[in-house]
This record gives sequence, structure tokens and C-alpha cells, in this order.
Amino acid sequence: METKNCETCNKELPVCKIGKRKGQPLRSKQRFCSKDCLDKWQREVMWEDRIGKERATEIRCERSQQSSGDNNPSKNPEVAQKISKSLSLYLKENPRIGEKNPFFGKEHTEEYKKWASESRKGKWAYDYEGYLKQYQNAPRKENHPNWKGGSSNGDYDCGFDSVKKALIKTRDNFVCQICGCDENTQLLRVHHIDYDKQNSDEKNLITLCMSCHSKTNWRRESWIQFFKPIMEEKYI
Repeated sequence: METKNCETCNKELPVCKIGKRKGQPLRSKQRFCSKDCLDKWQREVMWEDRIGKERATEIRCERSQQSSGDNNPSKNPEVAQKISKSLSLYLKENPRIGEKNPFFGKEHTEEYKKWASESRKGKWAYDYEGYLKQYQNAPRKENHPNWKGGSSNGDYDCGFDSVKKALIKTRDNFVCQICGCDENTQLLRVHHIDYDKQNSDEKNLITLCMSCHSKTNWRRESWIQFFKPIMEEKYI
């Protein structure tokens, strides 16, 4: 009897010239013994190896045009919501942690890290339309977990002026005291360690970059404790 090997597991099976039932011999044109072997082959074999680089490029361009811009199905709010729920459910049941993370055991090259850093400077993580969407959906006032009754809108004391800010930045060598970055002076901020805007004593002020300054709005008590040894070292 004529036999044929599965292209994935190499299992030898008899070939049937006509129809086939489940568990019966392969059809003469069939290449895999099961759907599992077919799925594995599709995951592991690149398009270029299947149909050639030129045709693979053409197909990718065609698919991109079919699903870009207004043709993208996820532009439909109902479809987007369905995708979001489905993905959330999948990730909840299959968390990508440890060895299940596709990036597990890998790391970016130094060239990529440098390119990624340079290419993102001064850019938003999303376009203006995305910014408006984020702004509209952002929790405000009593709905925000950091809401303190509007205390952030209070007035600073008269001692917290440009001269005092320049003094603090000079004392800290124009370097963020959390991450150590030395951004443009205009982008550095002077932070009130105890979050009291009326307490502008220099021992209560510290230099932070914009990114780190925003982080200090969360878990305030832990940040107060974090800054204590830093300030004690400055004023021994």
C-alpha cells in the first residue's frame, strides 16, 4: 500500500486515493495527519518559505490595505469592544508571565534600545485624537483614586518663587533626584516633599523630572519616606 509522511511530525500513514473519514488513511493530496500538525506548521513556517518572498510581500501589502484606515474592523465601536472583552478574558485565563511571556529569556539589542530612546523623545504615546479620548475617559475629582478634595488647586506660599526654585535645582545639580536624568532646566520641577504647598522650606523641596514628578502623586506616604534619607544626606 502506498504511504505518505506527515510534513510536521513525519508520521507514516497509508494514502487513500478517494474520500477519507476521521482516523482513516490520508488523502493523496493531504500533507498533515491532523489539525494540530497543520496548526504547528502554520505557526513555525514563514510565508517566505511557503510561497516565496515576492508573493509573501504582495500578500502582506494586500492584507494591510484591506484592513487599514476606515477599513479596519476595529474602528467599529462594537467590534472594538468585542475584541477588548475577548482579549481581556484570554489574558486572564492565560497570563503572559514567566515562560509564557513571548519575550521570556530575550532582551533588546543595545542598538534597538538607543534607537527606541531617541525616536520617542518629545513624542506622545498616541495622536491628538487618542489624547482627546484619553482625556474624556480619565477619572476626575471624587472619581479619581488620588482625589484629596481639591487640595492640589491651593495657592503656594509667597516664598515659592523662581529664585527659590533656581536655588533648589542648583543644590540638586539640575538632576532628577529619583531617576538621575538631567533634562533641560525648563523641564525640571521642584516638588514639595510633604505635599503642603505652604511649606516651602528648602528641606521640604526637591528637584524631579516631569515623569518622576507625576509618579509622586501615587502612594504619597511611601514617597515621603523615600525622600527622607535623601534630604538627610544633603543636610548632615
